[in-house]
This record gives sequence, C-alpha cells and structure tokens, in this order.
Amino acid sequence: MTLVLGGAQEDLRKQLGSANREVRREATVEIRKMGAKAKPYLSELIIALDDPDKQVWYNAIAAISAIGTDAAEAIPVLIKDMDSRKERGKRTAELRQAVHRNAYALGCIGSVAVPSLIEALHSEDVITRQGAAKALEYIGDKAQEAIPALYENLSHPHAELRADVVSALSVIALQSTEKIIALLDAEKLLERQGALLVLGKMGKAAEETTGRLFQMTESEKEPAVRASLLETLVAIHADRERVYPLLMKGVQDADAGIRHVAVNGLLIVDPEGRRALPEIIVLLKSEDPIARQFAASVAGSYGETAAEAVPALVAIANDKPADSRYARDALAKIGTAAAREMIRSAGPGDTAQITREHWVIGCIAKMGAAATPELLKSLESKEATMRLVAVLGCTAINGEAAPAMEMIVRSCADTDARVRAAAFEALPAIEVDRDRLLPLIEVALEDPEPSVRISAMAQISYLKEAGKPLAPSLLAMMGDSSPELRKAAVRAINSQMDEAIPQLVKSLDDETLRADAIESLGRFGTRAQPAVSKLVEILPGETSETRRRIITTMSLTGSADVVAALAGALKDEDAGCRAAAVSAYLKVEKDAAAKISVTLSMLDDSDISVRRAAADALPLLGDRAKEATSKLVKMLQVDTDREFAIETMRRISMSSIPDLIEILENPDPSARLFAVQRLGQIGPTAGDAAASLKTLAQDDKQSEKIRGEAQHALRRIGR
Repeated sequence: MTLVLGGAQEDLRKQLGSANREVRREATVEIRKMGAKAKPYLSELIIALDDPDKQVWYNAIAAISAIGTDAAEAIPVLIKDMDSRKERGKRTAELRQAVHRNAYALGCIGSVAVPSLIEALHSEDVITRQGAAKALEYIGDKAQEAIPALYENLSHPHAELRADVVSALSVIALQSTEKIIALLDAEKLLERQGALLVLGKMGKAAEETTGRLFQMTESEKEPAVRASLLETLVAIHADRERVYPLLMKGVQDADAGIRHVAVNGLLIVDPEGRRALPEIIVLLKSEDPIARQFAASVAGSYGETAAEAVPALVAIANDKPADSRYARDALAKIGTAAAREMIRSAGPGDTAQITREHWVIGCIAKMGAAATPELLKSLESKEATMRLVAVLGCTAINGEAAPAMEMIVRSCADTDARVRAAAFEALPAIEVDRDRLLPLIEVALEDPEPSVRISAMAQISYLKEAGKPLAPSLLAMMGDSSPELRKAAVRAINSQMDEAIPQLVKSLDDETLRADAIESLGRFGTRAQPAVSKLVEILPGETSETRRRIITTMSLTGSADVVAALAGALKDEDAGCRAAAVSAYLKVEKDAAAKISVTLSMLDDSDISVRRAAADALPLLGDRAKEATSKLVKMLQVDTDREFAIETMRRISMSSIPDLIEILENPDPSARLFAVQRLGQIGPTAGDAAASLKTLAQDDKQSEKIRGEAQHALRRIGR
C-alpha cells in the first residue's frame, strides 16, 4: 500500500477514515510526526480515539499530546474515555495504560483542562477520578483551583485513588501548605493520614512543618496514622536527634505497619547502625520475646554492618526455639561474619546432633556463597562437629561450594564416620570428576561403617558406565543382613551391570526391596525381559504407586508377554495407573488397529490425567493419529482439556480442512488462533477456508494476533 504523504490534508483525512487498519495506522503515524502542527487533524484524531485498533488509538493520543494547548477540543473525549464502566473489554493492564496516556494528554493540554478535571474528581467512577488526579499532577502548579476537590478525595475509601491524589497535591500545593497542616487535626483518619503522606511526598520542602509533626506524635492514637507520621518525619529530613528515639520506640510497637516503617526509617537515619545496634543488642537479650523478634528483624535489615549482633542472634537461634526463625533470617542477611559464629556454635560436641535439619545448615543454605570462606576454614577444624557442619553446609549451597572441592574429597577419609558419609553426599554438589569419584567409592564400599557405604552407593549413579567395576561389591551387599544396605545396593545398580539382573529379579520377592528392584530393572530396557513373568504375576496385588512402576518397567522391556497385562491395566481403578498404561501399551502392542482403538477409548476416560496421557501418546501412532481428530475437536469444548488437545493437534500436524474451519468458530481464542496458524501452514490446499479467514481478518472483535495471523494465512493460501 502507498500513502500520499506529501499531498493535501484531505488525503490523510481519507486515510484516517479507511476501513483498512494498516492505512489508518500509517496515517496516524504521519500525523504524529507533525507534532504541534497536527492541529488541522484534531477532529479526525478525536474520532480515532475510539478506533478498535490499539496502534491507531496509541498514535492518535500521542498526536493529541503533541498538539498540546491547542487540543482543548479533545478534553471531554479524553475524560470520558477514562471511565472504567466503558472499558469495552479492556483488560486491567490495558485500562491502566489507557488512563495513564489520557491523563498525560490532558496534562499536555494544560490549565484549560482544569475545570473539566475538577468535575471529573467528583465522578462516580473511581478510575476517572484517578485519571483526573494524574492529569492535574502533570499540569502542576497551574492547577491551584483544583486543590479543594483533591482534598475532598483524600478520605476516599479507594487506596489507589488516595495515592494518586497525594501525588498530585504534593506537586500542586507545594507553595500552599496551610490547608495540609490544618488537615492534621481532621477528625477523619484518612484525611490526617493523607495530609501526612502529601507532606512526605514534598520531602525537604515541607521541613517547616516538623514542629507540628513532633507535637502530633504525642497525641495521635491511630496506628495507621502513626506509621505515616514516622514515615513523613524521615522523608522531610526532620531533626534526626528527635526522630531517632521515635523510630526505636516504633521498632518495638505492637503494630506491624509501624514496625515496618520504623525499621526502614532507622536504615535512613542511622544507615551504619552506630547508634541503633547497641540498643538492638540489648533488646536481643531481653526477656520479652516480642522485643527479641523485633530486634532480630532490625539487625537483619542492617546486613553485614550488624556483625556485632551476631553472638546474641546465635544465642537466640540455639536457645529460644520460638524466636529462632527471626534470628536465622537475620544471620543469613548478615552473611560471612555470621557464618563464623554459627559454625563455632555447633561444636565441640557429638556429631550425632548435627543433621541436615540443624538450624545452622538451613541458615547457611540461605546465606549461599557468603558462607564459603568460613566453610573452607571449618573443613580443617580439629572439631569433628565443625567439620561436619562445614561438609553439610557445602552440600546445602550446591555449586557455590566448588572452591571446597579438594577439602571435601579429603573429608571422604575423615576420622569421623558421619563426616565421611556427609562428604560423599557433598560430592555431586561440588561436581567431582568421575575419574576421581570411582576410587573414592571403591574404598568407601569397604568402610566398616554402614552409613558411609550407603552414602557412597548413592553416588554411583553419577558414574554411569564408569561404575560397572563396582557391580561385584553391590551384588555382595544385596545379600547383606542389613535391610538398609540391601536397599541402597539395589538402588545403586545401573544399566551397565547386566550381571545384577538375576539378583534383581530375585529381589522382587522381597517386599522391602520390590519397589527399588522394579525401578532398577527398568534401566535395563529390553535386557530386563527375564523379569517379565514375575512382574506380570505381582502387578494385580501391589499398591497403586508400585503398580505404576511395574507398568512403566514392563513397557521398557518391549516384551509381547506384557501386552495382556497392560491391556488390563487400562481398566485399573487408579487413574495414575491407567494414564501410565496408555503409553506403555502403545509401546509394546504391534497391532495398529488395536493401538488406535485403545487410544480413542482412553480419550473418553473420566479422569483428565488419563485423557491427557492418551492425547500425549497419539503422535506414537504416526499417520493413524489423525483418526482421533474428531475427538480432539470435541475436547476443545472442555476447558480442562483444551490446552493439551490443541498441543496434540499441533504435534500430529492436523490437516482436516473441514475440522479446522469448524474450529475457527470456536468461542475460545486460543483454539481459533491454532486453526488460523495451521491453515496457513497447510497453504494453497486450504482454499476452502479462505472465506472464514477473511471474516476473522476483518473482525475488529478478534484479537490483533488472530487478525494478523488470518491475514498471513490468506497470503500463504494465495488469497
């Protein structure tokens, strides 16, 4: 398309009235470029504010903003368009954007809009009032006559409106604070709070009001107003010597809002904590649990500068279970300095007391890399408890403990069994090379302590094929008298250890090993066929969770002997088993007709997980999957099934033109979008859909995405 950009104004006017969206878009772009010189097109731009196309609307309102004071004619329409009761299907985010841009345009028009905006501040629609307040803020000190109407809205129940009014007053009333100060004595809570927030927004410019505000701290009773009062005193740079004690008192207040404001205020008034921290430490040692909790929150807010509070925080974490969470959070925020004291607090003592659940380990996990320097030092401690904490801590922070690799490896030979066991658990976190891991595990499998052997076996999976030499040791432990060792050995068997298959089959007779043996057998795939008869035998009597594992393992064997059992599992009372059986059956059944028959029937299952599994399995059927098209189209009517039905139709490259045309009429936009895109992919042979696609492309009620894709599809089809 070609625009006549250098011709008469009439050309652009015609283009603005075109039925073609692209023509309207390009016309508004050209007018927008004119800036203030676009005044001759104002009437057309006002009409364009009602255009269904977002881009046309955006260009039109931007052009009106650029015209500025000469665009007064647009004021009524701009205000009317902010009314949320006439949002015409806009989503919340779109409505907010529209109100913001309308307000900006009104601000650009300037003081001539003030009378209309004052009227809008009395609208029944809250969003219109918000837009009016924003526009007045843009106009600034030229909107003085709007101050009374803005004050009236300070006590409105809508919080977002009050916030916009506060912002507007902080700009417009900067030179006339008498009314604001008078409102500090207002009967209404929201008026007093609003006045405080306006003064706070003014910042240092409102410093002259500090005397009145300090007086107010002695008389105000309402928590919400007291919180705003503290916030305002800090914001207007009131005398810190007078503000500080008020903040310290606020930190201990029973009201959460006041505490929050007080803590934030302390960080501004005393950013390094030189004055606050000594008092905070005293509070940490208080007999009052509430005081301790508040003090811990403040110490944590100071971060690494609160190092002197660490001993008191550690004492709380160790001795005061009810307050421990607050202390741990604070220690994690303080970082490295806290890590040292925390680790020391764990020893000396019995390593049996140190587990992954110990509060120090949890705190180190939150702290992350900041704990690494102290963990490295503690790995060389003479105290076993500290070494154990360090190893568990390295595991807790995962890859951030990589610098500790060599020390962790050495810890695999520690004199304390718990440290050795923990060290093996830490090896994956520090990503030890497989070549180094194998000899470590070989030694550990001979360790006299069962816990070390169990921990070492858990790491064999990381070796993959390199772990094959360990098979004899694992087979020996599968016959150990310890149930825990036998279980760990069965779990450790990997797909390279074929010699373990007979022993795994035998383990199916042991109820304590059965679930793990089933899992391990699945790793061997078709080589696990010796287990098939036993798996078929035990399937009916197992728990639903174990039945699911058996179903999956049977399918991996690829044996024809499991077909009948899997067909039975399709009727299992447990939906999870039926869902697992769908793909399992399709993997082993050779009869194509039987496959499609089963899949179609499972698409009608009463449980969504089974229907989803059947849909996911359809691509396994190749071209025959398209026989399920009609069922998939029906599933589009079901809210819970629509998403995976669309995805399945996409995966099987659905090509039925009549069905796709039917989907173009689906009430759900995601379904229509799929059909439009699929028809475009099919191309010229989808000509029968051209009429329906043209209808969509020209329908302003459709989303911009659907209209654009419909146009693209028509080009691909050749229409």
